[in-house]
Amino acid sequence: MTFPKGDKIACMSLGKGVFEIWTIGSDGANPTQVTADPGSKENPAWSPDGSCIAFSNHIGDKTDIYVIRSEVSPHYGHIMEIG
Repeated sequence: MTFPKGDKIACMSLGKGVFEIWTIGSDGANPTQVTADPGSKENPAWSPDGSCIAFSNHIGDKTDIYVIRSEVSPHYGHIMEIG
């Protein structure tokens, strides 16, 4: 998903058996991994102002929604449990 200003992309990449969230410049430069915890992080979506990325995190049979600041941060905000 493209950053609201169009200069950055949030995506997921498979590594070590689970998906993680990454950002990358729209020109392909500066790939940055923004998650690295247990579970498979998927479906990244930018907030309207580009300050945060929401994503789903799957651990076992449980899926939750989290929000993380778009710059690299070790802290997620838990939003809701889906199942």
